[in-house]
Amino acid sequence: MPSYLVKYAAPDGRVRAEAVEAASERGALAEIESRGWTPVSVEAATGKQAKKGSNSTRGFKGGKSLRRNLLDFT
Repeated sequence: MPSYLVKYAAPDGRVRAEAVEAASERGALAEIESRGWTPVSVEAATGKQAKKGSNSTRGFKGGKSLRRNLLDFT
């Protein structure tokens, strides 16, 4: 099954990235939403990203204001 790198806003307002195995981009987004997280972007994971599968901030700095702004935008 393909892996996708999904960036999402967690309930604490931080933007994180995680590799998710799913049949399609839509399936990866559905998986993230089922966990109560707000998807920001999705892309096919490269080999290194797909293996990592970790939950990291990848240099993003967020906070509650980021989540509010994101939700206002969408």
